[in-house]
Amino acid sequence: FLGAADAPVPDRCCRPLRLCVRAMAPPARRQRSSAAVALAGLAAWRCGSIAFTGLSMGRQLRQECTLMRGVCTVPGDLTKDLLIVFEGDICKVKTFLNAKVGKGGSICKTQVYNVNKNANIELALKSGTKLETVDPESVKATFSYADDDNCVFMDSSSFEEVAVPKGTIGEKANWMAPGMAVDLKMYEGKCLDFSLKSDIEIKVVMTDDTGRADGTVMVEIENGLRFQMPSYIRVGDTLLFSKENLGFKKRLD
Repeated sequence: FLGAADAPVPDRCCRPLRLCVRAMAPPARRQRSSAAVALAGLAAWRCGSIAFTGLSMGRQLRQECTLMRGVCTVPGDLTKDLLIVFEGDICKVKTFLNAKVGKGGSICKTQVYNVNKNANIELALKSGTKLETVDPESVKATFSYADDDNCVFMDSSSFEEVAVPKGTIGEKANWMAPGMAVDLKMYEGKCLDFSLKSDIEIKVVMTDDTGRADGTVMVEIENGLRFQMPSYIRVGDTLLFSKENLGFKKRLD
C-alpha cells in the first residue's frame, strides 16, 4: 500500500494520512512530494491544535454548567458564609472541619445556621457529598430599628420594611444604628444574609482604669459593649471597627 504512491487513496482516510501517502512519490515527483510532506505536517499540527482546544473548551463548559446548576462538593467547595440547601432547608455555613475516618473515608463536621428554622445545627457530611447552593439577590437597604427578635430594614428601592431575624444578623445585630447602610441577600422573599457597606464609627461613653499590668483600660462604647483597650482611649473619642469581623482598627482624629 505504501509503495503505491500513485494509487488512489480511499476517501475514508483523513486528510493528513492521504497527504503522507502521496508524499512517498517516485524521484521524478520529488519536488511535489516535498510540498506534500510539508502540508501533511501542517495539517497534523492543525488537527492536534483543534483537538486540544476542543478538550479545554469542553472542560471549561462542564465547570460553568456545574456553577450554573449551583452545586458544591464536600469538603473542597465549602467556604464560610456559603449558602447551601440541606434536606430542603437553606443553611449558612459557619465553620467546617474535615476528619478522616477508617480507610480512605472522611467526615466533614459542619456548623451551619438554618435560616428556615432560625437555629444553629451541626451536620456530619460525607466527603464527596454534593449539595445544592443558593445565589441570592443583593438588595440595598438601611437599618431602621430592632425589636426582641428582629432587625428591621427599609429597602432603598421599594421603601418597604424587611424584618430579618437576629439569628441571621449574628453578633452584628448589637452594632446596628439607625440609617446604617447594608446589603441584604434576598432569596424568594427571605433575607438569608447581610453585609455592612462600610466600617463602623462609634463613640466612647466611658473608660475605667482597672489597674491591669498591661496598661489597658475598660472602654464602653455607645452600643453598650465593653472592651479592654489601650490606655490612650478617652471618653468622647470616635473609634473605627471593621465591617467584616468587628475588630478594632484605629481611633479617628
